[in-house]
Amino acid sequence: MLHLPFGSRAEGGANIDAFTHALRLNVLLGSFGADDRMVRLLVAICYENVATGVALTAFVAYLSGIISKKFTAVQYALLSSLTFLVGSLGRGVAGESFDKYGYALVFRWTAAAGLIAVAFVLLEWWRVAAQERRVAKAQLPPATGAKATEALAESGQPAR
Repeated sequence: MLHLPFGSRAEGGANIDAFTHALRLNVLLGSFGADDRMVRLLVAICYENVATGVALTAFVAYLSGIISKKFTAVQYALLSSLTFLVGSLGRGVAGESFDKYGYALVFRWTAAAGLIAVAFVLLEWWRVAAQERRVAKAQLPPATGAKATEALAESGQPAR
């Protein structure tokens, strides 16, 4: 999802133009001297920065939930390095793909690949919610939400 504005920019920016005209961002940024091309670039970069911030926050929160407090630094370093290794190894393939298929198609395929990560996040959310329901049902009859999380923490099982 991160690369959708860049895919739109590669095809002329019709989607970004519709967005900026609906919110009248083109008028606001135009008062500072930005033309339509600059407005498209600014909106795409802003979208990327917000999406990256949200994704990295979720990533750090997830890692914080699965690592052991005893080995925090080592586990966090290894898991984050493995995550960024995929991006580093894919740069050569991405460069050749840009040459072969064009920017718009590669950006759209990259965004579609991000949907796999979203599916895994939803599956993990469902798994944790189901685990909390089981713990709440087994230990505390009316426990829900934060109470179930507390009961899970007291039981010694990882909260994830």
